[in-house]
Amino acid sequence: MDNSKAKNWNERALSQGHTGWGNSSIYNYDQPSRIHSILKIIDSLPFPINGFSILDFGCGTGDFSSALAKLGAKVTGIDISDVVIGKAQQVYGNKDNITFEISSDSFFIKNPEMFDIVMSITVMQHLDDFELKKTLGQIYEVTSPGSYLLVLEMVRGAKNFDDNTSPIPRGHDDWLREFGNFGFELIKTSSYPQWAITILSNLARSVRPKQKSGAFGNLRAKPSTLRKIVTRVVLMTCFPLDRVLKKSTPVALAPYNIFLLRRPLGE
Repeated sequence: MDNSKAKNWNERALSQGHTGWGNSSIYNYDQPSRIHSILKIIDSLPFPINGFSILDFGCGTGDFSSALAKLGAKVTGIDISDVVIGKAQQVYGNKDNITFEISSDSFFIKNPEMFDIVMSITVMQHLDDFELKKTLGQIYEVTSPGSYLLVLEMVRGAKNFDDNTSPIPRGHDDWLREFGNFGFELIKTSSYPQWAITILSNLARSVRPKQKSGAFGNLRAKPSTLRKIVTRVVLMTCFPLDRVLKKSTPVALAPYNIFLLRRPLGE
């Protein structure tokens, strides 16, 4: 990625402490659900990951990396933002089985290790076609036959109502085609409890792009009071489904899909 993207993510990290949702209410609501969903998928694998080598591509402040390290995996977290890498090292860097470093082409060139699992959470959706192909090629080179690729990304049809983010619109089939071009085979597509996010995404999509006011208009501007109220009402209303019952939103409705893929054994 170019330096301008690193600068943008650094600025975001400095302003809010992480590179996740710009709205702190949404971030604090959604992040635990995502972590729980990833751990649930990891737990569904036919073997424990204790001792596995895992690459967290675009690790942010290291929340997912730490969750997997607690299960006994050896985790390497990389991110283009040196600001969040610094925060991850400060919070989680004292663990023996987790390391963090700034993502670069040299990481893949110099790294001799083959990872059993590569995980990426809402990172590839920000890569253009050239960057995505380059990234998947690099990931392929650091995996061996039988290795897993675990990805959570936005799918087309959902509009990101968050401020200051601009995902590249790709749908379920688009993602599978990109993964398949590099030999990764789909094991399953799943969702996670994201009823609030689904409703908020539909609200954002219903607003015409040129609209400059209203609860969800002008998405890059400072959220209006009405928008903040609507967001919190939706979060509170959906809390029982998302955070208490942990009832996953159907894949066909969910703005985010989770893809579990594997590099074929016969290669």
